[in-house]
Amino acid sequence: MNTIRQLAEQDPSNAGWQRDLAVSHSQVGRVLEAQGKLAEALAAHSEELRNPLYQNM
Repeated sequence: MNTIRQLAEQDPSNAGWQRDLAVSHSQVGRVLEAQGKLAEALAAHSEELRNPLYQNM
């Protein structure tokens, strides 16, 4: 996830990279939720929602 994060930070206007980063956070959140790590899952999902793709929704 570090690579996609770096790419997304380098070019915030690249919707593809932003989407990939948001999906990565979502998937991490789902795994953490399934493991019962709810606070960490919430943090991952919150990070997903901070993605620029969601700022204008």
